[in-house]
Amino acid sequence: MAAMSQGRPGEIVTVLKAIGPVVQTGSSPLLLLQVKPSGKQAQSGWDFVNGNRIEVGEQFVTTPEAKSEAM
Repeated sequence: MAAMSQGRPGEIVTVLKAIGPVVQTGSSPLLLLQVKPSGKQAQSGWDFVNGNRIEVGEQFVTTPEAKSEAM
């Protein structure tokens, strides 16, 4: 298993090969098995990592557009 560091909420703390990214929340890490990017179809966490070249240390942020789509 990959080493996992603690990070800020929304930060990718590790990527599990062939599974997906692990994101730090306010209380504990969360493994993303499936991701639905805004305006796109749902995909596996691993496909999301590969398609977006996600790396440890990157941060997910909420945009005004994403907030309005969630409502």
